[in-house]
Amino acid sequence: MKTRHGHVTFEYIGYETQARLADDEDLLLTFGKAMCAPVDAFQRRIGRKVALEHALKNLPRQVRKEIWEDLWSQGMRK
Repeated sequence: MKTRHGHVTFEYIGYETQARLADDEDLLLTFGKAMCAPVDAFQRRIGRKVALEHALKNLPRQVRKEIWEDLWSQGMRK
């Protein structure tokens, strides 16, 4: 999904969700992941949110806010 600060991609590997923010030249800017225990119900929506929160945690607040707003405007559920 395209944002003002690059593009966000998600990948699902078993019980792990990975979120990546890369620039327009596909260089990785930040990365986050969320793990789900095998006994939990795996939900992609929750995994995406947690993984993206981990990826964005060290960015300035205004940048994080703009990225979330861009994703929500493209249909990513809150």
